[in-house]
Amino acid sequence: MDAQEVDELNDMYPIGTRIVNGGTIEVFSIKNNDNFVIINAKDAITVGDGSTRKVKKGRAKPANKIAVNVFRLLELYGIPTAFVKQDSKTSFIAKHCKIFPYKISVRRKANGSLLKRKPKISAGQRFKEPLIDFYLKTKNNKWRMHNFPCNDPFIRFSVDQLGKICEINLHHPAKPFYAGSPFKRLFPSEVFALGEQKILFDEMTNTARNVFYALETAWKRQGMTLVDLKIEFGLTQQGKLVVAGIVDIDSLSLLDSLGKHFDKQTSENAGSVKDVQKCYIAVAKMTEKFIP
Repeated sequence: MDAQEVDELNDMYPIGTRIVNGGTIEVFSIKNNDNFVIINAKDAITVGDGSTRKVKKGRAKPANKIAVNVFRLLELYGIPTAFVKQDSKTSFIAKHCKIFPYKISVRRKANGSLLKRKPKISAGQRFKEPLIDFYLKTKNNKWRMHNFPCNDPFIRFSVDQLGKICEINLHHPAKPFYAGSPFKRLFPSEVFALGEQKILFDEMTNTARNVFYALETAWKRQGMTLVDLKIEFGLTQQGKLVVAGIVDIDSLSLLDSLGKHFDKQTSENAGSVKDVQKCYIAVAKMTEKFIP
């Protein structure tokens, strides 16, 4: 955030320390208030990595607009979210949440890693009901004290005779899936830091599906097809389950009527920072029409 935006925020929400410094967002505490945080979108757009990495400003405003408009739409549908209010062009106030260590993928059409995991499925195959998968969030191929051969492995749950999760099987997300061949098995206690998580999976699955339906309908009105979506959940300080992860072009894939993709990965593959910036702006304009 620039100096003027910091001053504006301090008038209503005294900014505390930065508690998260992620790749696309930064999260700040609010002084004397543990129930809320400030989530600020970072401005840099990156394409490639290492020696080919290109950076350009122009991401923060459209990315924040997408996130805010998506949250507002979900609230209209009665879907609980962490969103409270927008407080600047690049940030919003959110409920302080304990984010769960996994992300949920919701797909209407077969694409991405699913095609590598299940090679018999045809690219673009449409699912009558959105397909929902869970992935464990990792960093640098590590999960706590475990070393993994990949990041964000696909999760398959084993349950006991009472229907309780007894084992978490991890599979490479981009290799053919064989039910009996996980590269790692974890106990629920190693993943479920919060006891409530064990009994919330049905609720998260149903909510994720409803989030997809709401956004699918909103984009369909504009001639767009929502292909897939990634969602993250968390618990508020009061223990309420909410949609907590930001939804923008980093976490969704859209197709227009001509089959053109609108997502960050496709724009990155073109190798142009300008293409990524255009994609952010185009999707942000679409979300302005979500709420009449």
